[in-house]
Parts: sequence; C-alpha cells; structure tokens
Amino acid sequence: MIPLTAQYSDQILRKKFATIVAKYPFDRRIYINAFTKLFCARYQLADGLCVSSGTNALIMTLQALRIKSGDAVLVPAYTCKAILDALVLLQLRPVFADNYLDYKNSDFNLDEVDVKKQLTTAKVKAIILPYMFGKIHRYQTLFSLNIPIIEDVTLALGVSLPPLPGDRRRIVVASFFTTKVISAVEGGIIATDDLVLMEQLRRISNVDETNRQERRKKATEIHYELAFSFRPSELDFVWGLLQFEQLDHFIAERQRLARHYIKNLNADFYDLPDFDDQNIYFRFMVGLRRGGVVNILSWLAEQGIEGGRGVYPLLTTYFGAQRRWLP
Repeated sequence: MIPLTAQYSDQILRKKFATIVAKYPFDRRIYINAFTKLFCARYQLADGLCVSSGTNALIMTLQALRIKSGDAVLVPAYTCKAILDALVLLQLRPVFADNYLDYKNSDFNLDEVDVKKQLTTAKVKAIILPYMFGKIHRYQTLFSLNIPIIEDVTLALGVSLPPLPGDRRRIVVASFFTTKVISAVEGGIIATDDLVLMEQLRRISNVDETNRQERRKKATEIHYELAFSFRPSELDFVWGLLQFEQLDHFIAERQRLARHYIKNLNADFYDLPDFDDQNIYFRFMVGLRRGGVVNILSWLAEQGIEGGRGVYPLLTTYFGAQRRWLP
C-alpha cells in the first residue's frame, strides 16, 4: 500500500543520524537550539521555543496570550481536529468560519469574508489560522483586525509569509509529527517577533525555574499560574534538523509530482488545480466530477493507494451528538 503520508528517510539521513547519536551527550540542547535558529531564520522571526507537539505549541500560545476559560476563539471549520482539542482542553469556545473551496487555485484556507461575518456575532479574543495543504492565502484585511492571529504553518512549511501591516507582531506555530511536511517524530514550535510574548512563553514553560523562585518567597507572596512541562526531546530534534535541512528538496519533489498529476489526470473526471510555484502541495487536492468520495477511496485502496479527504470530518460535525463534551 502506498501511504497517504510517510516521513522521508534514506540511507544517507539514517547514517548521519546514527553517527550523531553514537557520539552525542544528550544532556544539552544543541540540536533543539539549532533547529529553532533555522526555523526562525526561515520566517524572519526573532525567537522561538520548541515543545513536544504542535498541539502543545497551540495550548501554550493561547495561555501566554491570556485567553481565558469561556473566551471565544475563531477557527476554520475545515481543519485538523487537534486545533479543536486544544480549545476544548483550555475550555475555550470555538467560533467556526468557512473555508474557501477553490480547486483551481488549490485554496482551502480560512474565508476572509466569513470571518468578518462571524466577528459580528461573537467577541473573539484570538484567531487560529492554519494554512491548508501547502497554500498561503494572501489576505487583504484580516491582519488589520485588532485581534491576535496565530498562524499555523504545519501544512505549508517553507512557503514565505507575506509581510504584516504596521507594527503587528507575527505568531507562528507548527507541528513536526511524523505525518507532517518534515518529521521530528514528535515535536512542535512557537516562533514570534513579539519578545514580550516570548518571555511569557518561556516563563510558563519552565516549571523548574518557577519552583526555584517560589522556594525563596513567603507563602503569601506566591500566586498560582498554569505552567507546562511540554519539553521536547533532543533526540527527536536531531532527526528534525536533518529533515529541515532537506526541506527545499522535499518541496521541489512535491511540486514535481504536482506537475505530473496536473498533466496526466483526466480533467473530465477531476477538477484540477493550476500549477502554483508558491504551493508546496502537501496534499494534492482535486474535486470529483463523477462518482462518490467513498467509492473513489475504496477503488484507490484496491489499487494499493491510500487516498484521503484533506481533513475529515468538518469540526462542526462534533457539535452534534457529542455536544455535551464541548465547551
């Protein structure tokens, strides 16, 4: 079976990894720090913090932004369930907006017009903006809103982000789970040019240092604040760094395959995209002109190919029979 997603691994990468592991003393953060520096340089951001997963990166960012229980956070209805999981864990209220459905331009990102509509009905404290399947949408007015926006580049890793208006600070998160664009096996990152936010992130991520400080205080001087032990594994980021160094090669190969699909798939059966060199094609998305999705997925499986539905189901689906579990 050809899997829908598989991390890249070849003999050269595995040999490099084995050589490092054989010699490296794992009581330091050399590779975590190197990965952070490389990521921040790619996105021209001042600083970053690696954590144990992309979901945990999102949880910590929302906490550092002081989004409180019961606050509304706007998210696209068509995105990964892990984003909803982070909101549920923090007891935040999701406000769903539509996504674009544009096969020609491979654009399935958050719909800017519907965002404005949803903002008239809810007092939203933050927006989570995942870039879907390899494509960055160039928003006209979204970043002019006076609301923190967390950009999730997991599925569009490596694509340049457009400049922000005025003095707005950028907040970026990403996951490097084994099924993503690059794999650190596990792991995620928060990166920003908001140094005040980064200071808060470091404070709530360093439980040991908080305990040291509290030992030197009187009981009446101590105040509870939620903090986390979402530390990443240095071993994971050895592999992650080796993968990140291959990112441009990975993107070039995905784009080569996209050109092949566009040229060879039958446009009578599929709504095909135009090629876009600003799309990394983490998913090659097509619309079906004939047949049902389930039938097509079953047929692909019979041919030894695992197909997918982008992400499935819509997050709004969970607000049916399981409504009682959600905030």
